[in-house]
Amino acid sequence: MKKRKKNRAERTRKKRARREEKRQTKGTMTMAEKKIVTAATIRAHMEKKEYAGAVNAFADAVDQGNPPAECYADVARAYFELGDHARAASWVTNALSHDPNDVAVRIVLARICQREKRTEDALKVYENILSAHQASLTYEQRSEI
Repeated sequence: MKKRKKNRAERTRKKRARREEKRQTKGTMTMAEKKIVTAATIRAHMEKKEYAGAVNAFADAVDQGNPPAECYADVARAYFELGDHARAASWVTNALSHDPNDVAVRIVLARICQREKRTEDALKVYENILSAHQASLTYEQRSEI
């Protein structure tokens, strides 16, 4: 019985060594070697207008188990810019559940309404932004409205 366990352990060690050798020659990374995705990574993609990269980086952050809450708005904006308005609306909902006072997300929501030919809803959202968040609007946000 003991001899079997010893042989099994030896086979397992050899198998792991072969797997590691293949990984080294292929150039693939283990989970520990992969770069940890942060909010700065996602923001960098957004600044470069690499919207698909931002979405993929956020997906990697979710896989790692630590999605940055401040980037939900960026994902909503990325989906909007990619033209996927249904997913953008879903991410707007997620972002507003994390931060109900986020003006940028509300602007994305209004723009989604405009693109979907729901101008009355868009006007209501813009009016809400102007009445409730007037003091916190930046110059860029004002010009976008």
